[in-house]
Amino acid sequence: MFSKLKIRRVILILAAAIFITALLILVLLLNRPTGNIDNKVLFEVNGEPVTVGEYKTMTLYQEHDLLQYSIELKLKQILAKEHGAMADIRYEHLLEELAQKNIENANKKKKGEIVFGKNQFSVNEYYQIRMSEMETQTKEKIGKELTILDKEARAYYEANLDSLFKGTPEIKLRKISASYADKSENDRAALLSVMQDIENKSPDGFDDLYEKYKYTPRSSLKAEEQFFNTKTLKFDSMNGPYLFKAANQLNQDEISEIIEENGSFAIIKIIEIKQTYLPFATAKDEIIRKQSEEKYKATLEAMVAKAKVDVDESLLQRIKAQ
Repeated sequence: MFSKLKIRRVILILAAAIFITALLILVLLLNRPTGNIDNKVLFEVNGEPVTVGEYKTMTLYQEHDLLQYSIELKLKQILAKEHGAMADIRYEHLLEELAQKNIENANKKKKGEIVFGKNQFSVNEYYQIRMSEMETQTKEKIGKELTILDKEARAYYEANLDSLFKGTPEIKLRKISASYADKSENDRAALLSVMQDIENKSPDGFDDLYEKYKYTPRSSLKAEEQFFNTKTLKFDSMNGPYLFKAANQLNQDEISEIIEENGSFAIIKIIEIKQTYLPFATAKDEIIRKQSEEKYKATLEAMVAKAKVDVDESLLQRIKAQ
């Protein structure tokens, strides 16, 4: 004979099962295309159907060329299926996937588990997310399928050095600086006046003043060389962002205005700028990514040009009239 505790457990289990089933039915009802017209096939692209419901979801955020946009999006899905990035491209499958996702999230929330992202997605939100993921995954699949010889990759690398593979430039500069940290306001004003005098004598007098202060270590002004490169990039950009920005904006032999930061004034002159490039070994992954994107784009353009599209024109006119 069941105890009251066991009966109560059975009731709770049944209630939970009924709740989950009801939630599943509700989500399916809310997310399925509404009305007979939404279930109708508006057009087919290479034999793949697009219903009115999917067309509305596809073009929700589009203002122009709605039919062409939706045709190309369906072709992207076909391409994704061909490369194994999306196994089932039916709209009905996506709605089922969405319903299951929302139920899983609801169950996690009920159990107090962490749900990453939104708890519940609308059809439009989920569709946009899945299309974005699909495109990224298709390009990755194409990249893995590419066979690029080192000779071909190196030719691409050398042809696109300046446009794609520039590294952090190495900058050599001369700096005259004066620190007013822990000094009085009068001392600060006096140092600023000295730096303004240096600024007024630039550019012709900068090098002479630099040599003067370089060999006067006890002076309140300091003259030194400084280098910016890949190794020091993170430290330089955080420790002296204004000076770092100025150094990267000036051309060779140009002199900055007075730069004030971290309790000091500084004037810099760019002595040398050496452009660096990503090593070929590092750039090769980027080359594969670029070429996979180019192949994706070219393949899609060819598919668009050859696509067989059958449109239910009367149905399309009904939608436009709504």
